[in-house]
Amino acid sequence: MIVDEHQPCDDSLSVEYAEQLELALSFLADRDRDIVASYHGLGAPKKTQGKIAEELGITRSAVGQIHDRSMRRLRLMLTEKR
Repeated sequence: MIVDEHQPCDDSLSVEYAEQLELALSFLADRDRDIVASYHGLGAPKKTQGKIAEELGITRSAVGQIHDRSMRRLRLMLTEKR
């Protein structure tokens, strides 16, 4: 395999991506961050909206609304940085 020394390796991209993701998530409220992380399996296996709702004592609908709102905030933050 030919390695281009000017291109970062996949491991360094993964670390950089993880750091950027952690920074972006840090701007969310704790519950919102927990919902997004649980739903997408960040740091743990993915969970369904129903399981997240049960754990937090809220409705599946509320989980979906919080997730959607949080994802809009994250997308907005990412587009503003460009």
